[in-house]
Amino acid sequence: MTSIGVTRKIRLAIVDDDVELTKMMEQQFKTINAIDMVGSAYSAESGLLLVKPDEIDVVLIDLVMPGRDGFYMLEHLNRMRPNRPICIILSALNSPHTISRAAELGADHFVLKPFDMDLLIKRIVEIGRFKAAGSFEGLSPNRQIEDFIQSILDGLPISHALMGYRYIRSAIRLSIEDSSMLDGITKRLYPEIAKRHSSTPSRVERAIRHAIQTIWQREGGSKRFADLMGFPIEDEKPTNSHFIASIVGRYRYFHPEDEMA
Repeated sequence: MTSIGVTRKIRLAIVDDDVELTKMMEQQFKTINAIDMVGSAYSAESGLLLVKPDEIDVVLIDLVMPGRDGFYMLEHLNRMRPNRPICIILSALNSPHTISRAAELGADHFVLKPFDMDLLIKRIVEIGRFKAAGSFEGLSPNRQIEDFIQSILDGLPISHALMGYRYIRSAIRLSIEDSSMLDGITKRLYPEIAKRHSSTPSRVERAIRHAIQTIWQREGGSKRFADLMGFPIEDEKPTNSHFIASIVGRYRYFHPEDEMA
């Protein structure tokens, strides 16, 4: 049995029409000392009957369900504020629009299916701990940015093991936080990434270029990038700056209020 220390058990509910997945999650959560598995529902309607104010701390919600969907459930749960449970969205849909819409409706966190169960458990416990301490205020700007970046990169044929993958993550995050970084990609962005990863600017540039090349060499890579960006992309591999700027621009499209520079 796994043990994760918290002062009080996190009361958890699941709303997902995938019966097999839900039962698997239930069994896993019941082995976690920090979690009290309250119950499950297989539709938004029954989920709303299950989730009561002050009786559930965290609810996992599937976005795509027959009949009413997860968006519908989020809209109704918002009426419970300030006693609404923390809402973690589980979805195989990874478009930026989906994540943005869920965030607008009050989603506190977004997890892409298929997911790592151990990481999901850690995130539930982490969020539950913040809620118990009264310090959880919904999806933070940093978490929103990270979820967006994850949704884009998970949709591309690129290995997480590549150093270029890590550098691209850092490049997108830094450029979202400070858009002027893209005006000085060689003099500012690469050196800052290198400093954070104990590397050199030239290695950062080469690794990012190699990672983008890997995406374009794999079947459907350029099309998948175009689909995520929402506009046509040339078959020719983009430059590092064009690749990063496209993703940053996509984030700005969905979150114009987050312009930080």
